[in-house]
Amino acid sequence: MAVRILHYSDLENVYDTPEQAGRLASVLRGRGDALAAGSGDNTAPGVLSLVTEGRQALDLYDAVDPDVETFGNHDFDYGADVTGDIVADSPQTWVSANVYRDGDRVAGVDPWTTLEVGGARVGFVGVLDDATPSLNPMAGDLTVTDPVAATREASEQLREAGADYVVALSHLGRGDEELAAATDVDAVLGGHVPAERVERLDDTLLTRPGSGGEVVLEVDLEAGEVTRHVVADAPVHEPLAARLRERMAETGLNDTVAHVAEPMERTESTLFRGESRIGNFVADAYRWAADADVALQNSGGVPGRPRHRGAT
Repeated sequence: MAVRILHYSDLENVYDTPEQAGRLASVLRGRGDALAAGSGDNTAPGVLSLVTEGRQALDLYDAVDPDVETFGNHDFDYGADVTGDIVADSPQTWVSANVYRDGDRVAGVDPWTTLEVGGARVGFVGVLDDATPSLNPMAGDLTVTDPVAATREASEQLREAGADYVVALSHLGRGDEELAAATDVDAVLGGHVPAERVERLDDTLLTRPGSGGEVVLEVDLEAGEVTRHVVADAPVHEPLAARLRERMAETGLNDTVAHVAEPMERTESTLFRGESRIGNFVADAYRWAADADVALQNSGGVPGRPRHRGAT
């Protein structure tokens, strides 16, 4: 029997396009007996989230009723207290094995959980990039421990608890390879990097659906196969789209201010390899907002290099 998981991640600004969010909801709602699992950055960033402090994600969660989720660095954009409120109001189980605040696990979440699907018991552990407190100033009061050590401990506990499969919900980006190589998990469902990935490292399956809610990956743990679902091909779940349109209208954030002739690429190759159009755009916006002569945007956030007044 198939042991199926629908993997979504880094939804970020999908909520700023209600129709796209509605199509994503249709894909996840149509999962049948599969589990729906998120690997972080599904509440922020985005334009609408700046006003709702990430609570617009609850509209999707209520429509979809996901099964399990972990944190990304942007899920703390409005502080751990706000994150805790979202966790409390969400229908899914949240797991995080390496995130602490004042000595306690953030929002009281458990490090791992087990769920039944396809006649198998699947254990899920969640881990976050341990650089998060330095990446996100709103996460500066968090302690994020070594994700590999946390995963090893959780995996051992999950095996002892009878898990047939152990899945890491990872928001480590390029750290997924190390996690797969250094632990005995069966799959690493990753995020943090906006490029899709379906690969295998020895006996471990690694997936990443990319950002913006454009793709959902269906993972069959029993067969070791991955099916790619293109969200644009799905019908719009209108109740969710309508609710997000209402939110946009209430906040005045539904006006288009400009267009570019060619899309600004935001892929892994641009994200980690220096200057790019989108990086220059962001750096120029900083200069404009601050009336500054020089602005710097790090390669790896929104990619770019320093831009100077008068540069083209």
